Amino acid sequence: MEKSYPLVRISKDADIFAAAEKGMRAAVEEYRWQSDYTPRAEAFVAVSEDALRVCLTAWEQEIRAEGCARNDMVCQDSCLEFFFAPTEGKLAYFNFEFNPHGTLYVGFSPEGTRESSAKICDAPDNAFFRVETRQTLGRGDGSRWQVAFDVPFVFIRRFVPNFDIVQNGGLRGNFYKCGDLTATPHWGSWNPVGTGAPDFHRPEYFGKMPLEG
Repeated sequence: MEKSYPLVRISKDADIFAAAEKGMRAAVEEYRWQSDYTPRAEAFVAVSEDALRVCLTAWEQEIRAEGCARNDMVCQDSCLEFFFAPTEGKLAYFNFEFNPHGTLYVGFSPEGTRESSAKICDAPDNAFFRVETRQTLGRGDGSRWQVAFDVPFVFIRRFVPNFDIVQNGGLRGNFYKCGDLTATPHWGSWNPVGTGAPDFHRPEYFGKMPLEG
């Protein structure tokens, strides 16, 4: 089943954390590759005048955050991810992956396959993407961490020159929660991924993200 998540409009100066608290959030609850540990995770995405604005949230029992340099393998840590295909009818996609420190792995796959996906070594620093993290410690599943960031349209157009989210009518994408080397490895998605083993690099399983307004 293909899910749909509407992209609402937002100001570039709006508090993205507050907007995420009030707005519609996508639940990452498709834990198809294991059943013993399914941490709660949610995603919020909106569209400003010049960027995608994203807030990802997870509640975990034990948080792992070892990666500290750009393009470290944050998927091995407690990790939240946003993959999206910017062009209608094409599989090429970006992947933004974060651990609780705000360490970012950013990649692009021009062919829409894991094999053609590569990290973007010359991507701008975190200030360009307006990365901000928050963490609230609690007992058990009450420990919450969040990461908010922008994906400026000018960055997308470095790789997809004709990108126009209005003309496209939105995006296709997926949200993920994982932790390959956490105390309890886990792999979850918003839209179901129909593979026998965990594989997030599958744009054919992206859900719809229509632009509203």
